[in-house]
Amino acid sequence: MSYLDRLRSAEYIAPSGAAFTLYFDSLGRSGGKKAAIHEFPQQDAPFVQDLGLTAQKVPLTCYFTGDDYDQTADAFWAALGERGPGTLRHPRFGDLSVLATSFSQQEGFVEGMGRAEFTIDFVVVPERAAFPASAVSLEATVAEVSEAAVAATGEAIAEDFAPTTARDKVEAQEAVLASVEETASWGQKIVAASAELATAFDKAVRDLENQIDDLMDDPAGLAKAYIRVCRLPAAGTGAILAKVTGYAGLIESALAFIPEAEPAEAMKAMILSGLMTGLIDATLVGTIKSRQEAVLIADTLTDTYRAALAGLESVDADVGVIEALADGSSGAARAILARSFTLATERRVILATERTPLDLVAEFYGGLDRLDEFIETNGLGGDALFLIPAGREVVYYG
Repeated sequence: MSYLDRLRSAEYIAPSGAAFTLYFDSLGRSGGKKAAIHEFPQQDAPFVQDLGLTAQKVPLTCYFTGDDYDQTADAFWAALGERGPGTLRHPRFGDLSVLATSFSQQEGFVEGMGRAEFTIDFVVVPERAAFPASAVSLEATVAEVSEAAVAATGEAIAEDFAPTTARDKVEAQEAVLASVEETASWGQKIVAASAELATAFDKAVRDLENQIDDLMDDPAGLAKAYIRVCRLPAAGTGAILAKVTGYAGLIESALAFIPEAEPAEAMKAMILSGLMTGLIDATLVGTIKSRQEAVLIADTLTDTYRAALAGLESVDADVGVIEALADGSSGAARAILARSFTLATERRVILATERTPLDLVAEFYGGLDRLDEFIETNGLGGDALFLIPAGREVVYYG
């Protein structure tokens, strides 16, 4: 018995039960390991944290031919866009629960007529027992770990912050106030949609600024007040991507402006920990438009944690703080990706003819309820509010 005997036909079964036999020329898959590498000062051996496997990806190029290829291709396109995972009966790798994260279709009318070719990026989905119920448990775990990071930061700053001169104390205080000012400038835009949250945020900022002299003599109290300022914008109910991007910018700025000399290095650890805690919290509340946006959020979260980790290690931050932030960041990324399976796919269309927004929204969504969303997503204004010209690309979620 050879490998040809073990090779079988490819078939995709949509969540609705629609089945399609797929013709193919080549097969492949990819995967990897997630790991956080911690290289502590004065230690030769790194601490490598195994964060589990990355998503297993099964890309596939397949095609349909025959007199009715066009109807089969249209039905397959609709099946790929259905919510939830389908089943890919893979010729080589067995029956896989998969989600199509992106897909494209090409047809030739000079060469290759009567054929529709699809290029699909499938991601293997865990067993249904772990999804989607796991998203809820993941978010609960992330919230618990976030609180652990706050507690560890307070304990660490109380132990590590011990300025020996007035200049040291002033330098550390200036670093904190600069971060608070930048956080407040950005955070006020995030919390503006909620009068209650905006009031609480403004009060937290004013209290810290007014009490900064006393708080410098109470490092644990300072950490508590500072982290409260950092975390409040995370409770905003707007777009999660906007919050995550904002926190990432604050962390990038903090890495650039905070001096690393004693005792400002203790402040750097507190500031980075506070902002990272806010970033992790930001993933728990808010909206995500599409699967692609969810992946971007998870990637931004992971990349920002790595940057913050380098800053924390440069000032020999407390290992407990680092571990709590590592657990929180990886857990938040997993929770976001778990949510992505229930989200719509972002779709882009280049208009062949000029169309009105009303016509497009009715076609894409089956009604006009999402007209305002469509206008905002595509930045329509001026004449485009009435007639969108041919050749323009528009985005919708379906």
